[in-house]
Amino acid sequence: DGLCMRELDIERIALIGRAVSDPNRIVILLKLENGDMTTQEIMDSMDINQSNLSYHMSKLLKADLVSCRRIDGRHIYGLTDSGSRMIGQFKACCRRAPSNDC
Repeated sequence: DGLCMRELDIERIALIGRAVSDPNRIVILLKLENGDMTTQEIMDSMDINQSNLSYHMSKLLKADLVSCRRIDGRHIYGLTDSGSRMIGQFKACCRRAPSNDC
């Protein structure tokens, strides 16, 4: 059928698909497009508690869409190159969509 993808590639695509299947995680990616944010900044901007944010961030981290570093005991999140590309793809899809909802 012309499709030549290794099993690892297929698993990676599925992992990313699961990571972006929740609207909250898409919002997080869009927020991080504007720059790195602390856990508290994300929680405040989304009205989400730490437990829920931790769950969502674990999915995005596992898919390598965001990175995390600790500075002075605070978690700082940012987009990875993969996360930046994903946001670009979302925006490109919205521009091509027949409606102007995006």
